[in-house]
Amino acid sequence: MSLPESWTVAPLGELVSILRGVSYKKEDAAEEKDAGLIPILRATNINGSLKFEDLVWVPEKYVDESQMLQKGDIVIAASSGSASIVGKAAQLKQSWHGSFGAFCMALRPDQSVNAAYVAFYLQTSEYRNLVSSLAAGVNINNLKRQHIKQIQFPLAPRHEQDRIVAEIEMQFTRLDNASASLKRVQANLKSYQVSVLKAASEGRLVPTEAELARKEGRDYEPASELLKRILAERCAKWKVNQLQKAMTGNKPSKNGEWKKKYNESTIIETNNIPALPEGWLWSSLGALLLGIEAGRSFRCEERPPNENETGVVKVSSVTWGEFDEKESKTCLDSSKYCAEFLINERDFLFSRANTIELVGACVIVKSICKRLMLSDKILRFRFVSSINPEWILYVLRSEWGRSEIERLSTGNQDSMRNIGQDRIRSIRVPIPPAAEMTKIVRELVLRTTVISESVKAVMHDLLMAGQLRKAVLKKAFFGKIVAQNASDEPAAELLDRIRVAKKGAQGVFNFDAMPEMPKKLAASTTQPRPGSKLKRAGAP
Repeated sequence: MSLPESWTVAPLGELVSILRGVSYKKEDAAEEKDAGLIPILRATNINGSLKFEDLVWVPEKYVDESQMLQKGDIVIAASSGSASIVGKAAQLKQSWHGSFGAFCMALRPDQSVNAAYVAFYLQTSEYRNLVSSLAAGVNINNLKRQHIKQIQFPLAPRHEQDRIVAEIEMQFTRLDNASASLKRVQANLKSYQVSVLKAASEGRLVPTEAELARKEGRDYEPASELLKRILAERCAKWKVNQLQKAMTGNKPSKNGEWKKKYNESTIIETNNIPALPEGWLWSSLGALLLGIEAGRSFRCEERPPNENETGVVKVSSVTWGEFDEKESKTCLDSSKYCAEFLINERDFLFSRANTIELVGACVIVKSICKRLMLSDKILRFRFVSSINPEWILYVLRSEWGRSEIERLSTGNQDSMRNIGQDRIRSIRVPIPPAAEMTKIVRELVLRTTVISESVKAVMHDLLMAGQLRKAVLKKAFFGKIVAQNASDEPAAELLDRIRVAKKGAQGVFNFDAMPEMPKKLAASTTQPRPGSKLKRAGAP
């Protein structure tokens, strides 16, 4: 796409001054404001706009006056281990007494150029793609001064720059307002989902069996009868498993002692446990399980497996509510393959280790195409047939389930948390009558499906808003967003004036702007020394 005739292209270095960041000793830096300290922006403070949080404060002696930011300056992340961070730019839109670190650089546009026009260009996809290739490194990505200087910048006539900036700001304001509305909808959907799960786990989502039985003048089967069937099935399965061990050579203990090893897992803690509706009861999760299975931990290649390869799931595969088989890594060692660990449809997966917000995340696998094994951090629950796994899924995702998981998990509050199998079995879960459980699950599936589809629609619209921002910028810097005005001074003439002004400035000695030593030296060379035979021009 060609530029309008009145535009031109110039190296960015001709339109801006590039300021270096502040270097300082780490031991002198502080995390909080104090007298005599200057706030310093870091690369992590730059993301479309400047975030004045998590700053570093350094003594004034490290900060030269030329490094203090001015309103209109543009700060760029210049060095990072993350390619997605390097090159990000944001403009300082208000007065602020501070500077920026050595892993950043700042651009100060020439006064003949609209600084916001330059800042908006540094948000375009064209710029981001360019700096990604220029700064690419093996471990550290570095954007150098020379990289910035050589960027070919689309320069519009000065008055058109003003019109472009005004149009971008107007359209961005509309998009920002739309995005804010969408985010409010997103937050409301999340709150609604929490309230639905809470109502379900407390017996308030559908009429209870006890209420319906009284209204219809009939009996009903309480949860206590369901639990009897669950425990009977669980015990029978356990005995069969013990006999199978005996037949394969893994003999259980003699003289019937093996029967004493069976743990019914029905004892639960009763402290701080809320009351349940009539016909419901509390049970431990362990009483509903035939077993918990875990995979192993070993080194893999950090990519999803191809068609004929075997993979191992990451904890992120169960993080966001749906099983994501792409969140996996590839096992290249065939000796590590174990068919027993393969994940199948309808498997109930549970993350035993993650952050405090995500430990205990669980999913039921709806479909799987890749050949994936369990990891040591992703567990598989085997339930008795009398319990509906979807009920347990919703309970563990509810406010009550999250509180139980967080209560029982161990580890540092601010880092990785873990919940062991014994603690998992002791999670307290509410059990409704079988008929009521079926109705609740049916209603939950209906409502959560609607919520999920609404969330996807909102996410799509937010994505579209982001794409529209990119489209607005693309049109703006190809001269397609506002009309050209024949009376505007062509950009080539503007560029010539900037070059002439810079050349003139380079040929004039400004002693007031020079460092102390050159200033003294200049004074000594413009005044004759005592006894010197040299005379100033015009001296007698």
